[in-house]
Amino acid sequence: MYEAWLEMPSDVHTRTDATPIDWAPLPETTILDGEYVIREARNTPEELAQAAEVYASGFPALRGCDFELLFRPEGFPIFLGEGAAFNKGNNFMLVVEHVATQKLACCLISSLAKMLRRGEHLVIASHVDHQEKGLGREILRASDQLFERSGVEMAFGWCAAMHTVTQTILIEMGYTPRAVIPGLYRLWAGGDQYRRTVEVFMQKFFGEAEKMCTQELHLLPEVEKLLVRWRQDVL
Repeated sequence: MYEAWLEMPSDVHTRTDATPIDWAPLPETTILDGEYVIREARNTPEELAQAAEVYASGFPALRGCDFELLFRPEGFPIFLGEGAAFNKGNNFMLVVEHVATQKLACCLISSLAKMLRRGEHLVIASHVDHQEKGLGREILRASDQLFERSGVEMAFGWCAAMHTVTQTILIEMGYTPRAVIPGLYRLWAGGDQYRRTVEVFMQKFFGEAEKMCTQELHLLPEVEKLLVRWRQDVL
């Protein structure tokens, strides 16, 4: 065994409760002067068809990658679970419903690593008819609040380097940019072409969990220059 894993750095705080966390209830919330409501997705044929339309119209560049399954209603159980297991596993879908038409306007699948107490904002899309209305900001905030109520200690998300709006939203929510990673995802580029993306890794701690991470580090100079500190109390 590599015994360094069992060494306790002097600046680390520990916790004793290592039980898994689980999704907290998500109350319905009206937003934007009552025009929309944020709620948990429903496992009905009509709702999943609407969700597929949101992703297909709002994020067509997902074609050709794993998330292309979300362009079809039958793809959602693969991500979210079948029958009674829907939205009960590691992935959970939040939706924004347009109240006047009772149609879905925005969807976000979030992920929970229950043993690791870690959350991820996984894949978001707004229907082409409801873009540029601030729905992404609202649903990401709701997802973040859901993480906190569920007991998440650390959450993260990947933002396209070309999409400064999402970067701005997560920074406003308390996320810290940690790295810029070229080539992380494959995206459709029209016709039979595809490209690889450049992504920004964003991270946020909850409940002072950053104190569980040491800053007694042993880094090569090439790595040290990339470091973004996470604890103000030991700088």
